[in-house]
Amino acid sequence: MKKSLLVERFQQLAGIKPLSTNKLKEEIDNEMEDYVSALFNADVEEREGVQYGVWSKAEYASNAYEESSIFLELIDHLKSMGGKDVVEGNPDIHLKLLPNGDIKWGANVILR
Repeated sequence: MKKSLLVERFQQLAGIKPLSTNKLKEEIDNEMEDYVSALFNADVEEREGVQYGVWSKAEYASNAYEESSIFLELIDHLKSMGGKDVVEGNPDIHLKLLPNGDIKWGANVILR
């Protein structure tokens, strides 16, 4: 990324400047959706039915976790969405921000 894009991205994350282009927003959304899908795939069991779990802020936002900044961005995103969002797919992954910063996920898994 060019320096100006990094500065702009920092300002966006800090809440100083809104997203200026749809392209940048799409890139961020796609990265976050891929990240949520990867977390989900690591935790979901290969069985049908409603499944849920919690991704701990203490674990995923720690310096020991390689992608901690993306987890923090996800927390900020959920805050901006009133604490809830859905990553549409197969299945839809429902996210809820808990008061302590953890993220509860849930999905109705249908095997085909």
